[in-house]
Amino acid sequence: MPIVAFLSMGIRKKFPVNSFLKTVKSELQTFGAQLGGGDTTRCSTSFFSLCVIGKTIKETPRESAPPYYNLYLSGYPGESALGFEIIRKIGIEFDRNGSFAIKGQISQHPYALEVIKKHLLPTPRFDITQWAVKQKKTIFITDLSDSLIQAATYLTYPHGFEINFDSIPVKDDFIKLSEELGIDYKDIVLYGGEDYHLLLAIPPNTNPPAGTFKIGKVTKEGNVVTNYTPGKTYLEGWDIFK
Repeated sequence: MPIVAFLSMGIRKKFPVNSFLKTVKSELQTFGAQLGGGDTTRCSTSFFSLCVIGKTIKETPRESAPPYYNLYLSGYPGESALGFEIIRKIGIEFDRNGSFAIKGQISQHPYALEVIKKHLLPTPRFDITQWAVKQKKTIFITDLSDSLIQAATYLTYPHGFEINFDSIPVKDDFIKLSEELGIDYKDIVLYGGEDYHLLLAIPPNTNPPAGTFKIGKVTKEGNVVTNYTPGKTYLEGWDIFK
């Protein structure tokens, strides 16, 4: 669980620093943490870097999950990335209270707002990590911020994985909205990234946490996604070194 955070930021002139810090402190308090300090400077373009320090009663490794462990997802992948695509292609506008609206016309409007919130206001899945540290056997966990494919690659290295695309949870509105934006929904599910969802490798004969979805397993070698043909959108997931 998080304990304390340190914030480094560069801010432009007239940046609402007091209200910003008030919001940061409020969000940290939601998870029982506090703002311990940081560094501030003046810049032409604002930037922010938050370092959070916490504690755990048991390690949940992010790589080297053993073969034959089962792979589970904590939610619907790709929704945050889809929200980002709406912001990038159509745009949103904010009012003084921080509420936002989509600038252009788009169908599936309630769901469009939902995925934008997934991108702008993500929620950490502490419920999943708290379940994991209470298990007798080690649970391997990583997040989907760099995409589902990247997460599976990191979590199972130096072994491999087999994922059945048909087992990945996808909403009908997600498919429709992706098509309207000219994006192949299968590509954004696998390679979109930006999600706060978790990918777990769980030992066989271990009951998974409630609300998770089994999508595949760890293999001895090779990375395979069955029932998937690459679509028209070229995506690779996020790689900081490229």
